[in-house]
Amino acid sequence: MIDNDYPVLYVIVRTDMASMNTGKAMAHSAHAANAFAFRMNSLSKSKLDSHEKYYDLFKKWEQSTNQGFGTQINLKANWTDALYIQTGK
Repeated sequence: MIDNDYPVLYVIVRTDMASMNTGKAMAHSAHAANAFAFRMNSLSKSKLDSHEKYYDLFKKWEQSTNQGFGTQINLKANWTDALYIQTGK
């Protein structure tokens, strides 16, 4: 049976920078995912208390594969659309 209830990491890759190309977009995505994992793994106990729900989801994401990371989906957006995706405003 497939578990459809698992966290997914969405990375928004900006498309509105003049210097952006396919290779840079892939690097941007990898850097964002690594920064996310690093920050979640380095939360101090004091910060963990206020982020426990997110940390639990991160650990579920991290442990969803044998490789130590879960599903990542990349979305392309310009800065304005990226802000809307993030905030809904």
